[in-house]
Amino acid sequence: MEVPPGTWLDPRPLRRDWPEPAPPLRVPSWALWGVPVLLLALVLVAVTALGGFERRTDRIAVMAPGSELDTRDLVYTFTDATVQHQQDYDGVWEWEVVTRGTVRNPHDEPLSPRTGDYGSLVVRGVPGPETATIEQVSVSASLQDDFDHRRRDVRPGRATLPIEVSFVLPDSYRPADRIALGAFVMEYTDNYVLGLGGGERTWNKTDEVFMVYLPLVLLPEESY
Repeated sequence: MEVPPGTWLDPRPLRRDWPEPAPPLRVPSWALWGVPVLLLALVLVAVTALGGFERRTDRIAVMAPGSELDTRDLVYTFTDATVQHQQDYDGVWEWEVVTRGTVRNPHDEPLSPRTGDYGSLVVRGVPGPETATIEQVSVSASLQDDFDHRRRDVRPGRATLPIEVSFVLPDSYRPADRIALGAFVMEYTDNYVLGLGGGERTWNKTDEVFMVYLPLVLLPEESY
């Protein structure tokens, strides 16, 4: 009998008391996907416990009041703020914070500060967990003026314009002598994710933010 190359032939005679060969090891089908999923879950738990998914605080740059805050879409300065305990039309009490400063538009087309969760400006109580996004914006006019006299668009050019931005904090907020204003750096990107967004570019927040601690003046309470 011709033996293929690399094959070792045992010359000893066969023995009848040799045990039968063991059947091949069969891995349950659930283990083929269950074990990797379990390992991934353990990794996620470990990363979360170590703070791997927390916002990086080293991306925060603390600036002095009056400093220029270049958020890429617009360029701001903020110097001071007021806060007033107010009652809205439904009888709910809340705190209105109004910040004052300047704004300019370094681009070639009019831009306005984005409001709500997509906006670049937020305030946070000091101390306290209460935060709020932009409620109203008025460029070149006071928020106390008639609505028809206000505008939100910032015309392009080097002109620096006065701006007032308001925020609403819940009744649980307790004013101190200052308030923290955050200005997120923006980027002009496409929101196209998982087939959504239509490929249209717009200004979105990054994880870089300027933080300014503004002096805060408490105004008399006002009920509706």
